[in-house]
Amino acid sequence: MIKKSNHRITPCAILSATLVSVGSNGLAVAEETISSLDTIIVSGSRSEELLLNTPNAISVIGQDEIDRVKFIDANKELLSRIPGNSMSRNLRWAFGGKNYTVNLRDGVMMRPFGKGFNGSLNEVNSWDIERVEIIKGPASALYGSHAIGGVINIITKEPPPEREINVWAEAGSWERYRTGVSIGDTQGNFGYKIDVNGLTVDGWRERTKREEKAFSAKGVWTFSPGTRLTIRGEYQDKRIQQPGSISEAEYDADWRQADVYDAYEDTQFTTLSGIYEHQFSDKVSTKISYSARKTDTDGPTALSYKSGYVDDEYMDHNLLLESHWKFDPMMSKLIVGADLQHSDVTETSKAWISDVSTAPGAVEKDWDLLAEVVSPFTQIQFSPADWAEVTLGARYDNIEYTGKDQLGTLGTIESDYSNVSTKAGVSFTLDENNSLWFSYGEGFMVPSRSRLFTSTAVFRSGRWSGYNSDPDLDPETADNYSIGLRGATSDGAFGYDMSLYYTKIKDMVVGVDRGGADRVYVNAGEVRGEGLEAAFHFTPMDNLRFDAAYTYADHEYTDFVDGGTDYSGNTVSSSPLHHINARVTFTPIALLDIELEMDSISRYDTSTANDDPEGKYRRPELFHLKVNYDTGAWSLWGQVRNLTDEKYAERVSYSSRSGRSYTPGEPLSVNVGFRYSFL
Repeated sequence: MIKKSNHRITPCAILSATLVSVGSNGLAVAEETISSLDTIIVSGSRSEELLLNTPNAISVIGQDEIDRVKFIDANKELLSRIPGNSMSRNLRWAFGGKNYTVNLRDGVMMRPFGKGFNGSLNEVNSWDIERVEIIKGPASALYGSHAIGGVINIITKEPPPEREINVWAEAGSWERYRTGVSIGDTQGNFGYKIDVNGLTVDGWRERTKREEKAFSAKGVWTFSPGTRLTIRGEYQDKRIQQPGSISEAEYDADWRQADVYDAYEDTQFTTLSGIYEHQFSDKVSTKISYSARKTDTDGPTALSYKSGYVDDEYMDHNLLLESHWKFDPMMSKLIVGADLQHSDVTETSKAWISDVSTAPGAVEKDWDLLAEVVSPFTQIQFSPADWAEVTLGARYDNIEYTGKDQLGTLGTIESDYSNVSTKAGVSFTLDENNSLWFSYGEGFMVPSRSRLFTSTAVFRSGRWSGYNSDPDLDPETADNYSIGLRGATSDGAFGYDMSLYYTKIKDMVVGVDRGGADRVYVNAGEVRGEGLEAAFHFTPMDNLRFDAAYTYADHEYTDFVDGGTDYSGNTVSSSPLHHINARVTFTPIALLDIELEMDSISRYDTSTANDDPEGKYRRPELFHLKVNYDTGAWSLWGQVRNLTDEKYAERVSYSSRSGRSYTPGEPLSVNVGFRYSFL
């Protein structure tokens, strides 16, 4: 079967009316750390461009910010500092069951096809990240399926220009220890960088121990000023216990207890990638990128507690071909390319034996799932005037899904999809430091493997749960309209980056309960989102700086019937209307930085039905303190998270059957560390 998204051109009046509607809600504004407006980015157009001129909602997290945070959990510690990240799994959209985020490493896919989420930073050696470029909103015209919430592109570190050896160590609360060493150098036309590190932490709750080991190595051969080859390898081994959520009574009695018996996830990531770049002239260049990644995951994870022991293997390949052309008329730039993906997944689910055993039982499901994607794309940028730049782009995706039931019950099932996604944007240079932009973009997402092939309705604990898969489901589609303004004062003391958006997602896959075992997935949902994402920084004096990020997100189901219940008109659960992250950094003496961070979210609904009898959940404000002293050769740091030792939940959900469920947040914790560089 061939399935295509519906394309339509909406008059500008609709966009204007939407923006007025969003703006009429009395929005406040806060900030984030903003990279310099002359920062060169690559994710917005797959080619180098100034952040000032890109017609996209983009946040760039630079090396200084990554070094300051030194995250273990990027979603809690790093992405909370930018606007537009949700509380649950995705950029913008708080849908835990959706994969609305595309994950890239150095421009190529880093996760299995259809498995994107906002936690991908935790699947890369965190000490080998140079910067992170984050596109918010539909970006399927460049990055294909699943780019409805946005794209996270992780740029890894380059070899240093001279020999450099770093050793570091860190210790903290809950028996937390991290150590590592990195070595790098450039001699002649060859440079390399190697990084090895490890983490152990017992965890503040019962059964929250984690152990991690990471190794990465990169080699760069520069054959001529316009030709170079990059080869990079990485291995990670993670074993993380999953304590699960707890009931309200358990939370009130002892919020540090775990709900499940020794659930854990044991995962190994092995990646090999290469990039070849060649410049034929100052107007023509080409780039070939390739990545292969093997992922092995097993364990009775909290998500599958009492319903399966997971033993999965993923093998993913991504080949990206790009040709870049420049033309004198209107300073035009043309990109033509093809994105080829091959994802082979073996998903095995075994029975849960009992609450006192983690040994897997008999095999209940055994699927071999193959996704093959062929996606040509093109984009053109041109300047009809010195003060304007126009961007137009399109991508055709052909996706062939095959699911083979290796237990022989359902045999082999096929689902094929094709889709054309388009984008258009224009940026206007108001002056050398300020710009205004408008954009339209389409997004789409093919249904997940479980919804197409592997999901089944089951009768457990006296009731039916889950839904039966359907290989004939259509893709979800999205239309997005945005307007943005970014800039800075001439002295750089004040900078800002803010955008308004309106998005409608159609044909959402939802579950419908028709009685008994007749529970199926259908394309029956629609959701509307509008919001403001804003960032500012202000440096009133050399030793004082203010940063903040503000997100206003009004997300509502406009047509949504799930399990026989009509949720139309309800707000999306776990999606607070307001989120503010504000920081003040003080430098009392040279080389010493002290940062106080405040993170605040407004009340949010805890269920899709919006029927929690206790009302919305309001998390207390959290404060974090960071101190860094860096001489170049020596670096010392200390951090205190949850400075006021608040008792809080990272997330609260509600169901009429079991009441409130809490995922407790970490109490006050302290860690200190040092780094020494042999230069």
